[in-house]
Amino acid sequence: MEFSRRRRRPPPDPVNVCLSLGYTLLHHEAVREAQVVGLDPLLGFLHVPERGRESLASDLVEPLRAHVDEWVWRGFAERHLRSEHFSREKGGACLMGKAGRRVFYDGFEPLAAGLRRLLRRMARSLAADLRHQGAAP
Repeated sequence: MEFSRRRRRPPPDPVNVCLSLGYTLLHHEAVREAQVVGLDPLLGFLHVPERGRESLASDLVEPLRAHVDEWVWRGFAERHLRSEHFSREKGGACLMGKAGRRVFYDGFEPLAAGLRRLLRRMARSLAADLRHQGAAP
């Protein structure tokens, strides 16, 4: 799959495409869970707050990234995700085609369901701890 290291913008190979998509989907779930429990997803602890960065969501996702990594590697090893699911642009960016997206989303949803539950518990626990310490509403 031509993977040599993690590279994001633009992803140069199928593995980086899938990692980026998986992390992005997980990040959006973390934003939602933080908001549901009344936390500001912009104010984190591990990731430095920057304009437009949802640092708390990034903090929540960090320990779960390995689950996405494992799922992506297994998807390629078991040949659910294959090179024909991807194409290259002239500038070198790798893109996932429609058939690849179908395989990706169908396979990712069961993993995402479990990770959503973990994120929900993590966000609730953090909110409860902060409330107990008087640092949150």
